[in-house]
Amino acid sequence: MMTHSREHLSKLYILIIALLFILLAPCARAQQNPREQLLGVWFFDDVSSFATMDGPSRVKLDSLPQLKARILSSYSGRRLTFSPNGNCTLTMANGQSFAYGWSFTDDGILVLTDSTGNIGYETVRILTNDRLVLVPKVEGKTRNIIEEKHFIRQQ
Repeated sequence: MMTHSREHLSKLYILIIALLFILLAPCARAQQNPREQLLGVWFFDDVSSFATMDGPSRVKLDSLPQLKARILSSYSGRRLTFSPNGNCTLTMANGQSFAYGWSFTDDGILVLTDSTGNIGYETVRILTNDRLVLVPKVEGKTRNIIEEKHFIRQQ
């Protein structure tokens, strides 16, 4: 009787350890260095990004179908490529590309600097192995059409 109980208890311990490993493994990956996690090619997710537009902006854009089509086509098909040397390339659907330098501030804000020295700041809202959400920092009364830019990495 005692042997059966020990065997059952051993299997239970193994099961608990396996479950803990499965549950905690994503947490370990999530703590990866953000700089390393950002490296690679990210494809713009227009559906998720345009879904973040506020109601009044969406209504206004819907009332101007030609402008809406032009804006959608300018965002669709974009991709960002982050290299380990601090270079970033924004490639448009038509193949046109723009070069930036990239870095992080001490508080985790992504800094993008173009070749003329213009600087853009993006809050990294989500960064996982396959998902990136950037929120452009704006000052004053300036507003962005897209409040959150969603990107996916295809493995």
